[in-house]
Order: sequence, then structure tokens, then C-alpha cells
Amino acid sequence: MRKHIIGYITSKRRRNIYDVTQLFLLFLCCKAATEIKQAAGQGNDVELVQRCFNALYNSTPTTFGSFMTSSPVSLNISRVWRSAKEWPFPLTVFSTATMDRVHHLESLCQMLPGSAVSAAVYLPLVQPHGVFLLPRNEALVQETQAKLQEVFNRLEFSNDTCSLRMLLLSEVVADRALASLVPINALRNAALLAIRTPLAAMIDVDLAISDSLKSILADPNKVQAMQQAATSFWVLPAWESESHLKQQDAQNTVLSAIKGDKQRLAMLWQSRHLRMFSEDVFPQGHNATDYRRWLSAEQPYAVRYARGYEPWGITTRERYMVMPYDIRFRGCFRDKVTQVASLAYINTSFAAIPDAWLVHQPHKLSAAASIAFGHTGKRSNRVEALQQWLRVQALHKVVFYRGINTTKFMLHKAHSLVTSDDAMGAMAAGRYQPIVGLQFRSCRDSLPWF
Repeated sequence: MRKHIIGYITSKRRRNIYDVTQLFLLFLCCKAATEIKQAAGQGNDVELVQRCFNALYNSTPTTFGSFMTSSPVSLNISRVWRSAKEWPFPLTVFSTATMDRVHHLESLCQMLPGSAVSAAVYLPLVQPHGVFLLPRNEALVQETQAKLQEVFNRLEFSNDTCSLRMLLLSEVVADRALASLVPINALRNAALLAIRTPLAAMIDVDLAISDSLKSILADPNKVQAMQQAATSFWVLPAWESESHLKQQDAQNTVLSAIKGDKQRLAMLWQSRHLRMFSEDVFPQGHNATDYRRWLSAEQPYAVRYARGYEPWGITTRERYMVMPYDIRFRGCFRDKVTQVASLAYINTSFAAIPDAWLVHQPHKLSAAASIAFGHTGKRSNRVEALQQWLRVQALHKVVFYRGINTTKFMLHKAHSLVTSDDAMGAMAAGRYQPIVGLQFRSCRDSLPWF
């Protein structure tokens, strides 16, 4: 009897703690929503995103165990930047970057004068406890903010660049391996919140955009057609340089491909300078586009969705808000495949745009990618080489998990597979909703432009 009484009391206490926690979170949500409504008419809209997002920030460090149990990631927007430039085109490209890819973000903005770019930059902070940052991490945040300020200033003072909205998001992680597994979908969702245009396109930061896209956006009839086709996803075919090319030849190929017309693109393909993106690793990701047909197409054509399809493209902002990115994913494995599948799940129609395209820009591999592809690549800087080696070793660390010895990288890959399969199963059963976390959900419900 005593055991049952103690169990009852313990259970009751837990329920009370849970109730208090829920009430406190509700209070924070209401408080943030009230402040946002009061500031909506006078504040910087990107600062409103920062305010609502950080209202529910949890400083508890992310652990590998919490990642494996799909606990929602908590990020802190430590600073935001907002361009004063107008954007005459109704499109925002949103993307993510780590600090070693910020130069690609700068290039992306330079490719899109007249359009808005919303970017989430990721900064992992490794320490065992949260609440207060260690001095080295405080210094790292300040150093990163200063570097991003320089990037922003260069872009802002140039006439032929995008209207940039940039968010610096930090995450306290207790495990070095997690610092190399970027919470890519949580970052995409954060960038999505800052979009004010009717059209949006998630384009990875290492992709170059053809000059021809500007002509499409400057054509009122084409833009109107895109906006009116509210349930359509307009595919931008993606290309990459052939692997046998030397670095300078590959860079020249990318430049020629984005500056030239489709005839030039066809010549680069026929001469084995270009190929379909990820053709050698994951062809089902882009096969459905039918690149041979696209090269001769003069009008948009329908693309039939197939499992594994993961194109980049343009759709309405509302479409992304209905099916944002599932934040259970870290790193780059099944993250975009699952989101595109969710668009198909809500009966999105896919159509290939015949006169705009993307080209992947060669770059050094991340630690996770170097393991996945089986090579680390050369690092000219000895400090960079050592840092990369340490990141790879953290992912290669052997752990005992559910009765087997494996590595943290393999656990991450298995988690991504299981998460994606779980999502696909839920779609098949007609009950899928992406896991987005309290921070995104609160902002989506309270920001005045949604």
C-alpha cells in the first residue's frame, strides 16, 4: 500500500510539474505574441522573428542522446541583419550556411539583384552546460558577428546585390560530433520565417543561379502565372561539373553555364563538362525532371513525382508554410527528400521551368560529407586540416548503442533513414505533419505577415 501511495504522489507531482511547465510556455507564447503585435508597426520585421523565436529558447545543450530520440532542437538567434534595399521582384530565395560557406552566401546575393535573400547562418558552441556561455564561446559569437557584419556591409553598399535578411543562429551542443551535423531543416525553417514575398525558393548556398532567372522575374506575365498557380512547384534543373575536371576548369565550367544560354549548357553537357546534379551518387533525386527533354523544351512541362525526387525550385510562400521542413533531421541525408515528398503528399504539382537553372559550385567537403563520400580532400591550411581531422574523428567515435558497436556517423545516418521512413509511412496513412518545434510554431502563429 505504501508503495502505491508513494507512486501516486510521485505521479501527481510529475503531473503538476508538467502542468506548470505547460502554463509557463503558454505564458511565454502569449507574452511574445503581445510584444510582436505592439512592435509590428514600428520594428524591423527580422527583429520580430528574433524576438518571437528566442522567447522559447531552451539553453540546455543538445546531446547525441537527445538527437537520437528526436527531441526538438533549440536555437538562439544571436543577431539579425536587414537590408534597407527594396526588392522589386516578388521572390525570396532562402538558404543556410556555416561560416566556412559564407562566401557562397555572398555570391548568392550578388546573383540576385532585385530579389530578397533570407539566410540562416549556423554557429555551434561546444560546451557541457548551457545557461551561460564559456568565455571562449562568448568570444566566438562576437568574432562571428563581426565577420558577418563585414559581409553584410559589402553587400549593402553595392548596388547590384540582393536585399539580404540574415540571421545568426547558435546552438549549444554537448557533443563535438553534433557540431558537424548541422540542424539543416531547423535553419531552413528559421530563414523561412523572415520571408515577406509571395514566392519563395529554397536554394542551397553552394548553388549558382543562371542569369536567365532575372529575365523571368522581370516578366510580369510569368510572375503572375507562378503566383496564380498556388499549388505548383516550378523546378529549376540542377547541374554540376564533371568529377574529372581540375578545380579551375570546374570553376570556369560553372561560370560558363550560368552566364550562357541553353545552347551553351547543352554543349557543356555533350562535351562531358556538365552532368545532372548527383548523377553518380543519387540519380533518383533528379531523374524525374528528364534533363534530355528539358534541354530542348521551350515551354514549362509537367513532371511526375517519383519517390526520392528532390529538386530545387520556386513555389508560393504559403506552400512552404503548410509543409515546412521536419527538424528531426541533422546533416544532409534524406532531409530535402522528405520535404519534397510532403509537398507531393499535399497534391503539389511539379513543372520544369525551361529557361532557368542551377549549377553546383565545387567546394571542400564537410566532415560528414567526407565520410559519406569516402574522401577528405586536401586542405592547404594546416590549421584547417587539423580542424577537419578532429571533426571527422568525432563522427568516427565508436559507441555502444542498443547492443552493437557503431560510430556516431552511422547512428546519424540510421536515424535519418528511420525518420524519413517514418514520415513516408505517415504520409501513406494520411496523417503526416512535419515536426517543427515550439519556436517555429510560435512565430508562425504570431508574426503578422502569416
